[in-house]
Amino acid sequence: MPATSKIKKDIKSDSSNKSDRSNVLEEKKNVTSRISDSCRVVGFGLLAVFYSVRVGGGDMEKIGAAHPYLVWAVGGFGFLSVLFDYLQYTFAAWAVGNALKTLDCKYDPNSYAYILRQHFYVAKQVAIIIGVVALGCLFVLI
Repeated sequence: MPATSKIKKDIKSDSSNKSDRSNVLEEKKNVTSRISDSCRVVGFGLLAVFYSVRVGGGDMEKIGAAHPYLVWAVGGFGFLSVLFDYLQYTFAAWAVGNALKTLDCKYDPNSYAYILRQHFYVAKQVAIIIGVVALGCLFVLI
């Protein structure tokens, strides 16, 4: 196959590029939404474990007494993940409002709302990872 025909096959029309971009953006939206949903569920799960250990009697009380720092880490990072999830959506709403106030309806990537939205998206995932690691350590030690 000549090189020129391969190049012609690789070059797509603008409408095809826009369609591909649209598909990729839709997939990104789906994936980030699932990550957020998963973080929220796991965060509340970590809080449920914390609550069960703190108020439960018998064996649960023994776990809390034997490993108080891990129990508090599970609850603390569960709480932080839920808080960061809320703050991410709060700053996202602010960023959307700011974008709608512009003529071209585009985000300002340098605005505090946009930057904090991104940071809290990452922070909630980090909080979940640390909380789940603490929970895993707790399970190993009991």
